[in-house]
Amino acid sequence: MYGYCNQIPQILRKVGIEHLVICLWWVRRYPEGKEYLKELPAHWDFLWEGIDGSRVVVHDSPDYGGLYLPGDEYIRSCPCLHSEKGNYGDHDRGKKNELIFSAGALEETKEAFRKEYEELKKGNAASQESLFMHMGGDFREPHLQNVFLLKELEKETDLPKMVFSTPSLYFKTLQKSSLEVHRGELNPVYPGRFGEGYFETKTKIKQLNRQFESTVARAESLASMAYALGKKYPAERVENAYKPFLFYQHHDPFIGNIPKDEYDLLCRRWRNSLAEVEAITKESLDYLLGQVKAEGEGSPLVIINPSSWSRSEIVQTTREFPPGSIELSVKNSIGAALPTQMKIVNRHPDGSVQKASFGILATDIPAYGYEVLKIVKGKAKGLDGKGLSVEKKSDHFRIENEFYCLEINQKGQLQSFYDKETERQLLRTEEFLANEFILEEDLGCFCYMKPTGKRWREELHQESSLVENGPLFSRIVTENRIKDIVIKKEITLYGFQKRIDFQAKVHLPDGEDKRLRVIFPVNFDRGRIVAETPFAFAQRKEGISAMINWLDYSKNGSGLTLFNQGIPSYEIKKDNIYLNLIKGLSLKDLMSSCLPPSLRKEMIERGDFHFSYALQSHGQGLSIKEMVKGGYEFNGPLLTADLSKPEGTLPSKFSFFSLEPGNLLIYTIKKAEQGNGLVVRIYESEGKPRTLAQLRLSLPVKSCLVCNLLEEEERHLPVKDQTVEFTVKAHEIITLKLKTEKGDLLSAFSRFDVTT
Repeated sequence: MYGYCNQIPQILRKVGIEHLVICLWWVRRYPEGKEYLKELPAHWDFLWEGIDGSRVVVHDSPDYGGLYLPGDEYIRSCPCLHSEKGNYGDHDRGKKNELIFSAGALEETKEAFRKEYEELKKGNAASQESLFMHMGGDFREPHLQNVFLLKELEKETDLPKMVFSTPSLYFKTLQKSSLEVHRGELNPVYPGRFGEGYFETKTKIKQLNRQFESTVARAESLASMAYALGKKYPAERVENAYKPFLFYQHHDPFIGNIPKDEYDLLCRRWRNSLAEVEAITKESLDYLLGQVKAEGEGSPLVIINPSSWSRSEIVQTTREFPPGSIELSVKNSIGAALPTQMKIVNRHPDGSVQKASFGILATDIPAYGYEVLKIVKGKAKGLDGKGLSVEKKSDHFRIENEFYCLEINQKGQLQSFYDKETERQLLRTEEFLANEFILEEDLGCFCYMKPTGKRWREELHQESSLVENGPLFSRIVTENRIKDIVIKKEITLYGFQKRIDFQAKVHLPDGEDKRLRVIFPVNFDRGRIVAETPFAFAQRKEGISAMINWLDYSKNGSGLTLFNQGIPSYEIKKDNIYLNLIKGLSLKDLMSSCLPPSLRKEMIERGDFHFSYALQSHGQGLSIKEMVKGGYEFNGPLLTADLSKPEGTLPSKFSFFSLEPGNLLIYTIKKAEQGNGLVVRIYESEGKPRTLAQLRLSLPVKSCLVCNLLEEEERHLPVKDQTVEFTVKAHEIITLKLKTEKGDLLSAFSRFDVTT
């Protein structure tokens, strides 16, 4: 996406990069960027300090396309500019070559250079004697004649001295001690020009990208566990799955600003990668579970936790049974009954259960591990405490648990949200209701908005119904319409946790000039906005911006956290929180695409879309680390699997890796790029200045090394009693390389304590 997150300086330094050239040209060129300019250093060159304190030297290039040669006539023929006829994206190489080789090219180049030089000088610090002029960029291919032209300009005595150089040599000339320091994000998203529209266009691309991020990390971790037990690591398959995603990370395909055939190819290749990652996950699980031992009566069900912390949450599965069981219960590995909500699908002729779906509250599933549950004969255990109650009123449902009292109308909208902990009504419902979909007319392009002010609201098409109801969870579905758009909603509420889950299936016949969003009007006044960024978080101002898995809005000890799956942007305006779902394309705008007019119509957004998001309130008790964990849990639920041959040697409850304390998270575990070790990538999620970490291992590890992100070894850490201790700074990303003893875990099993 456009902009730079607050962890980039650390990531660059940990791959050995100290200097960075960026281009925030749209901020400096257009008047809409003046407000954001106040937050940027005044000069082209500055130090950028990331959220962890790492610094890189940055040059902010003032122009997207570099030095234009041989002058203004060349600029006007550039394919990046559009004409009033809308011939945006056309190329005229013949015209460009004619200009470059024309008799007046040297004089035009001289004037263009002088103008560029005077403009650049305005942004240069007095202490810096050198100026950085880059040649070429985007559609402006390098041309050898330009080199000859600049060689001729070197002979001109009234021009400054020019040298052909490289960025690294330029950075050596900088007086770093005098550079201004910029801290935090470089995220120039502002109304009216470049930035806002990019987040919402071609939303399926963003969803597939987020899905891959979650599933590939999980697949690598599970493959690493299987590798520790002796299975060959699928390194080549993992790499091949990555390649299509990395290939299309360039900004134009990522926002869908490509022909439809290429867009379809992108989606197809990404789905193939996702299928391969899921296949790796299944094969790794099959191998892992083949090593597990499960004794006693009942049908075994394995719950797998792909996270570095112990988890308790509902898992859902559907199973078939032989005749004879009138009632069924679920027990954990030590025989304790677990709260279960069962729905019978079919019965045998004798009345016993033939097929049933289960919602099971699996508790304390160990970090990066599993537990074998048993489905046995007997009455299912209910939820301790009050659980969940649902009351059908004339025009709404009233739902209550120990945390909330909610009212949901026939359109699947929250008209009341009372938090028992803070004793507050969390919604302001005079104009909008929570979970209300809004259709807006927008005449903008891929990159920016042009709202007209026209807006349409949901109309009831099929009133809400309670499709499942029990002590653990209840589910409400409804169907609405906005013009020709069909929106099918599903809301799930729980008796044991505060999170409320939302699903929405949207059928969009034609997205031209349309923008679809869902709103949550909050009963706060100018709350604090915090959004997740890669391996960190950032406090933001009102407006449109990006997020990863979660967004939090809070004030005076009360707040709301919104989790999402692949919804990349939000807007907060006058205490209204919008999740931005779909932005169509307007053909009325000449900048609607870099594509010629004949191809633009094909890029109109249309089809079926699926959105998942969740809402959770909190008092002062919810910390950043819990928001981070909640985001990962919403995007990566516990896995379930059958245990067909429970005759292995591993116990019925087991953890491969665990990490303490809770502000530290393992992002992924993978095989080392070189050698036979495993790499564990960890980061500090909460901003605590110094944390003593304990990584506990159930592996025969002989050494542990701290590495950079390229897995280059830096220092050794002692391994004692299957535990590695180390110190982590605030927001630091740590990479550890574990080298195992000869032989896998199973062969060394008797020498290690593997119980949890």
